[in-house]
Amino acid sequence: MNTLCRGMVVEAATLVLGVGDASAQIKWDLPNEYAATSIFGEGDIFFANLLKEKSKGQILVTNHFGGSLGYKSKDHFDAVADGAVPLADYRKMVGS
Repeated sequence: MNTLCRGMVVEAATLVLGVGDASAQIKWDLPNEYAATSIFGEGDIFFANLLKEKSKGQILVTNHFGGSLGYKSKDHFDAVADGAVPLADYRKMVGS
């Protein structure tokens, strides 16, 4: 697992521990412009499963592939900054 993914899991686990209520559950939507079968989609599925496992089911991530939430990759950073989604799979292509 790369360092960025580890950091995200640690941050998410910290949020869960800070909730205080053992029955509380955090549900996040994760938009991705690419298909579930793409390398990016497979990474998001791995992340969602790992986060669910490490948080003992306290954090659930719903993946939205193929731009189904209406965001292109270039819009993901702003969508998170604006609070439209809690996290996103942001890709900046070289030369973009």
